[in-house]
Amino acid sequence: MKDESATDDAAWEEFVGPGPEELEYLGTVDAVARLLEEEFGPGKTWPWTWARRADIAECIIDAVFSVRARNADVDRIVDRWRHWQMEEGIAAVTAWDLAVALRNLPGLKGVGPIRGPEEEPAARRPVFPRNRIAGRLKTTIAEEAATVLDDAGIVGLESFRRRLRISPMALRNEWTSVHGLGETSFCHMRLLAGSDALDPGVRVLRYLGMGRAVSVSWAKDVIVGVADAMDVPPVAVEYALSLVAARSHVRSAKKDADAVRGGRRDLDVA
Repeated sequence: MKDESATDDAAWEEFVGPGPEELEYLGTVDAVARLLEEEFGPGKTWPWTWARRADIAECIIDAVFSVRARNADVDRIVDRWRHWQMEEGIAAVTAWDLAVALRNLPGLKGVGPIRGPEEEPAARRPVFPRNRIAGRLKTTIAEEAATVLDDAGIVGLESFRRRLRISPMALRNEWTSVHGLGETSFCHMRLLAGSDALDPGVRVLRYLGMGRAVSVSWAKDVIVGVADAMDVPPVAVEYALSLVAARSHVRSAKKDADAVRGGRRDLDVA
């Protein structure tokens, strides 16, 4: 016998439309999509949306040197890194390879002359500039990040993506244990590695919650909804949100710092 009450319930739900929780979710997705488009333009034009690197070493370099830098500048750094490998006749593609290169080859850090691609011999320059995050050289930070990942058993892109599928939070904690690196650079690292694993951190959760606590699962649902609306990968949306949340964090921290005369504080926006 057909259950008429179940049929009636389904018909009633269809008649009354979405409930308050679904309406809140849909409203949040729409608001976030509009905010990101106003901030960065259409999702398909974001420079990071389709950004991928060939190996884990390039991912680490890009993720670290992209902090407070322009995409074009980072592309040139990666090009010089590739050219140096060709000149040396080596293939430094793993996290361990990168850590060893940065630890033992000072020419990479700014001491020795390394020619970039398509440059005249007179225009020789180091592979990596002496840029800093939180007062530390980015080369030092990249070396430590590579060492941390190698210690965690990360060899290449596949092992990195596999570890993300199993325990993204644990891997994030490994990455952010390096002084100068934070949630934003870890999200960028996942994006560059071609991972589809979402791992919204504390700042993104606070930003989406607008002053109230929200769950990681709810934040992931919102990110996926925004990605569908903007027709981009979910991790690209998470990275865009992490950039906006980091800027909001910096503005708030600067206001706090202004209240302390003569005080100085390094701001982690990585």
